[in-house]
Amino acid sequence: MSSVIGARAHVRGKKISGSTCLMIGPRELATVVGKLESLGLDGAKALNDPRARINSTVVLLDRETLEFQTLTLTAKNYSKGSQISIFSPLGCALLACLPGHSLTIPGYGSGYKFLVSSVKHPE
Repeated sequence: MSSVIGARAHVRGKKISGSTCLMIGPRELATVVGKLESLGLDGAKALNDPRARINSTVVLLDRETLEFQTLTLTAKNYSKGSQISIFSPLGCALLACLPGHSLTIPGYGSGYKFLVSSVKHPE
């Protein structure tokens, strides 16, 4: 994603939604595990929990370009199309987020700044 800083909005959006997975380190992996545990993937609790989890569709507002991106969180170790791996920096940040959360993903310059617009869970 770092190659899209300063790129035109349509190029930046395509790179973010179709980005390859940038692997996270041990600290970030521990964060992913902690978030998964906090989501408590046990039936009844998961149905009433509004936080983003695996297979949730998240709509993001890119605060630099003011364009929306729709991404689906996946447990796969790669990102493809509109799917984003929870093992990528963006996927890790999105896991367990709520609508209205503001995210900053490190990168060149000031990084990437997103606002979570909505979180939808699979039926």
